[in-house]
Amino acid sequence: MRVRNKKLGEYKGQWTEARDADCPYKKCYHPHDVGYRRADGKWIVKMECLTRYHSGCPN
Repeated sequence: MRVRNKKLGEYKGQWTEARDADCPYKKCYHPHDVGYRRADGKWIVKMECLTRYHSGCPN
């Protein structure tokens, strides 16, 4: 699910892949760009919650 917290500013406030709609209000929420560089050198932005990306969401 894509969520957003506009209070976090321009970078961290982007649309981010997270577990549910309440994630931006939880203390484990940590939006981060885990994107990649294409063959032509252009950076592709892929925002995900780092907690979910690395170890899964806590119960």
